[in-house]
Amino acid sequence: MAFVEARGQTDSVVDKLDSTVLSARKRTSALALGRAGVQKVEIGGLASIPSILGNADPVRFLTSLPGVETGSELDAGLHIQGSESAHSIVSMQGVPVYGAKHLLGIFSVFNPPHFSTMRYSQRAVSANRLGGEVDLTLPEDIPEHTRLDLSTGLISAQGTLRQAIGSCTALSLSGRGSFINLLYKDQIKLGEDPLEYGFGDMNLSLVSRPSTQDILVFNLYSGRDKGNYISEDSSLGINAGWGNKLASASWKHSGLLQQIWTSTYDLSVDIDFNSMGASIPSGIESAGYRISLENGNWSAGAETAGYRAQLQYPYLKGITVASAGSAEIQTALESSLWGSYEMQLTPELSASLRLRGSHFLDPERQSHWGLSPSGTLRWNLLSAGKLEFTAGTARQYLFQTGLTNLGMPCEFWFLAGKHADPQSSVYGILSYENTIDRGMYAIKADLYYRTLQGQVEYKGDLFDFMTGTYDLDRELLKGDGRNFGLSVMFHKQSGRLTGWIAYNVGRSLRNFDVPGYEGEYPSNHERLHEFNAVASWNGRGWSAGASVVAASGTPFTAPDSFYLLGNRVISHFGAHNSNRLAPYFRTDLSFNWFIIQDSRQTLGLNFSMYNATMRENPVLYKLYVTEDRKFAYGPFNLGFTILPSVSIFYRL
Repeated sequence: MAFVEARGQTDSVVDKLDSTVLSARKRTSALALGRAGVQKVEIGGLASIPSILGNADPVRFLTSLPGVETGSELDAGLHIQGSESAHSIVSMQGVPVYGAKHLLGIFSVFNPPHFSTMRYSQRAVSANRLGGEVDLTLPEDIPEHTRLDLSTGLISAQGTLRQAIGSCTALSLSGRGSFINLLYKDQIKLGEDPLEYGFGDMNLSLVSRPSTQDILVFNLYSGRDKGNYISEDSSLGINAGWGNKLASASWKHSGLLQQIWTSTYDLSVDIDFNSMGASIPSGIESAGYRISLENGNWSAGAETAGYRAQLQYPYLKGITVASAGSAEIQTALESSLWGSYEMQLTPELSASLRLRGSHFLDPERQSHWGLSPSGTLRWNLLSAGKLEFTAGTARQYLFQTGLTNLGMPCEFWFLAGKHADPQSSVYGILSYENTIDRGMYAIKADLYYRTLQGQVEYKGDLFDFMTGTYDLDRELLKGDGRNFGLSVMFHKQSGRLTGWIAYNVGRSLRNFDVPGYEGEYPSNHERLHEFNAVASWNGRGWSAGASVVAASGTPFTAPDSFYLLGNRVISHFGAHNSNRLAPYFRTDLSFNWFIIQDSRQTLGLNFSMYNATMRENPVLYKLYVTEDRKFAYGPFNLGFTILPSVSIFYRL
C-alpha cells in the first residue's frame, strides 16, 4: 500500500488506479514535513494552534518545534540547532529582516494574515549563513471577492485587506499596533520598575498575473518599536527605539525568478545614569539583486548585495569626559553564485548536490573567497520510513553582537573585516521520519553536529560606555565553537485533535583564545534540555489549544566578589557562563468561540492566558545594593507572571 496527500473535505481519501488502492488521511495540522529538514507551514492553518493574546505568531510557533530553542521574554533571537540568532536568516518574500521579533517574544514582525506560507529549514541554502532559514511568502492568487481579517484585543489590534484590482491584480494592505501599557501598565515590569513598550507595523503588497506564466510581486514593510525603562534603585534610565524597513520587486516567469530588494534596520538607545549619559545609535542597510532558474532537476542562481553598517558607538553627554571619536561606518559588497542538481540513483535512493561560491569585499577592500559544497542522500525505506543524511560547509560575513548576545534590540550588526574574520562551519544532519496509520501520526528525529569557526561574543557592559575610552576590539571575545544534539517529535496530524510533543537535548559550546577564558563554555542561549507539547481541538463552533514548554535554564556569568568605589559597584566575575538560570516553564491556553462561522464569514472571540501557571521565570541575574549598603545578587524577573486577554476577530 502507498500513501498520497489527502484532499477534499472528508477524513480520508481513497483513489483507485486499476487494482491498486491509494489511501491517506486528510492532514488537518498546520505543519508539513519536507525534504532535507524543510518544514512548510500554511499560515491559514495557524488558526488551529493556540492563539496567545489573540495572536498565532508564525515565529513563536517555530520555537515549539524540535531543534529550535525557546527564548526568554527578553530574548529576541531565533536559535536553530544551537546556532546564534544571527547565524540564521529570517526573510520576508526572500528579503532579509535584521530584527525579526518584537520585544517580549510574543509578536514577530510578521502579521500572519498578510502571508500565505512559511518555509523553515535547519540549514540556510539561499544565503551565506551558518544556521537555518525562515522565509514567509505572500499569497499569489487573485481573490474573487474582498477579503478582510480584523481583530482587536487588550494588547494589540490588526487589520488586513485583500482586494482584487481588475482581473489579474490584487492589493494587500495590513496594519498593526499595540497598546500594552494601556491596561497592563502595572504588570509589564523589569523587576519592580515599569517598562513602557509599544510597537506598530504595516505591510503593502501588490501581486499581478498578466499571463499564466508571469507573476509580478511588489512588497513594502515598515515597523517601529519604542521602549522606556527607569530603575529607581540604580538611577538608570534607558530609552530605545528600533525598527525595520524593506522593499522588494520580483518577476517570476516560468522557472526564472528575478528580484531587487532593500532592507534596513536602525537602533537608537539613550542611557542616563546619575549625572552621566550616552546616546548609542547603530544600524545596517543593504540592497541587492538576485536571479534564479529552475529547469527539471537543475537549479542555479546568482546574487549580489551591498551593505552599509553603522557600528555601535557611545556619544557621551552630561559629564566632563568627551567622546574620543565617532561611530564607524562600514561598507562592503557580497556576491554569490550557486547551483544544485537532484538525481534518482535507484527506486529507493536519491541524492542532491549543491555548490555555492561567494566573494566578500570587506570594508578595508580586502577580498574573501569561499566555496560551500553540500549534499543530501535520501533513502526511502517504504513502510519503515525515510532516512536522510545532509553534510556540507557554510560561510558567513555578517555579525551581530552586543550587551546580551541574544539578538535583543540593544545589539548591533557589523561586517567581517578588521574586527573579525569571516565565519565558517562544517555540519552534518542525520534525519529519520515516518508516518503511521495512513498519515494519522508522524514521527521525526534529527541528529546534528556543527563546527563553528570565527565566533564572537561581547563582554562589555553599560558602564563601559561612560568611561570615554570605548574600543570595540577590546570588548570582543573571539574563538570557535560547536553545536551538537538530538531532537525528536511525535506529531498527530489528522483529526479534530492535532498537535505534537517534541524533545531536544544538545550542547552549544564556545571557546575563546583569550587569557582568562581557557576551555569550553556554553553559549549564552544554550538550553541543555527542552520539552514542548502543543495540542489543538477543533469542535463545532469552538476550538481550544494549549502549549507547554519546559527547558533548562540558560547560562550566565556570576560575580564571586564586588566592592564599592565611590558610587560605583566594582564586580569581579567568576568563570564565564558557569552558572545557570532556574529552569524555564510556561503553559499557554487559548479558546476560540465562533459566533458566526460559515463559508462566507467568521466572527468570534478569543480568550487566552499567557503563562497560565503563573510561573516566575527569571530573565537574568542582577546585583542589588540595599539601603544599608549591603550587596545581594539574585534573579531578575519580568513584573508579570500571567497575561490574560480577550479579543474579537472577524474574517470575510
